[in-house]
Amino acid sequence: MELQEKKAEFEKKGLKVASVSYDNVEILKSFADRAGITFPMLADPDSKIIRDFGILNESIPKGTPTYGIPYPGSYVIDGRGIVQSKYFTTDYRERYTGGNILQARSSPKGLAGWKEIETPHLRLKYRASDEIVRAGNHVALRIEVSLKYKMHVYAPGVQGSYIPVQWQMAEGSWKASAPQWPASENIT
Repeated sequence: MELQEKKAEFEKKGLKVASVSYDNVEILKSFADRAGITFPMLADPDSKIIRDFGILNESIPKGTPTYGIPYPGSYVIDGRGIVQSKYFTTDYRERYTGGNILQARSSPKGLAGWKEIETPHLRLKYRASDEIVRAGNHVALRIEVSLKYKMHVYAPGVQGSYIPVQWQMAEGSWKASAPQWPASENIT
């Protein structure tokens, strides 16, 4: 399980990993034993906690074997038990990876595994949140561009005859979300 693989990285950041499922204790224990899961797995066979958290997947018809499952997702909770952020999808086939969550909660300086490309005009550093991607994973690609001397660009939203920076990736068997840009700044 992907969260188990990232458990040590979460713990280095002072975060714990746990899960909740509508499965009973016996099913969760069997799964944990087979998959080598060492974090707590909460059995919620009546989906009471799932309902209390507002994450019951309402698209599953009552009376079907999978009724009671939550939307797939993760909460990041601090040491006082306060939710700091959440990462949920509405499609049971899609999930944010632990690597994606860790990357979103890290400063670029705290991340290892950067690759670098250099041209006469710029230096580009990039890092994917996960080295292995499975169908349905929500992964992140972080890119940093440093311009060379006497080069400049315009941020999205610039007015006038200037052309702002754009990022485009051709879609294949995957889909891209809108890029998230840092705040622009004037350098005089």
